[in-house]
Amino acid sequence: QGREGAIVNIGDARTNRPGAGHFAYRLSKAALEAMTKNLAHELAPRIRVLMVAPGAILPAPSEPPERLEEIAKTRVPLRRHGSAATVAGHVVHLLRDPFLTGVVLPVDGGEWL
Repeated sequence: QGREGAIVNIGDARTNRPGAGHFAYRLSKAALEAMTKNLAHELAPRIRVLMVAPGAILPAPSEPPERLEEIAKTRVPLRRHGSAATVAGHVVHLLRDPFLTGVVLPVDGGEWL
């Protein structure tokens, strides 16, 4: 009672551009994004709800690390991939700023512009 808090969901930048493959995964991440925005309204002003939406950060479990380099060089405008530390830094930023709620922050090097 009387305390404030924040929730940071981890989404996926690919929900901005629907495509073939991984239907259930993409659908669940799109639902998580919608939930983030709706809960930001429902839980304000006591609880802030935010989302980080990573892009090219980690290789898929079934793919070699070189595949991530290839994706970064061909699809990401900054021509490099991010890291888990990049994502964590943005989570911390969202948690520290008390004026943010309902934000979905793409961390994708511009891949899904």
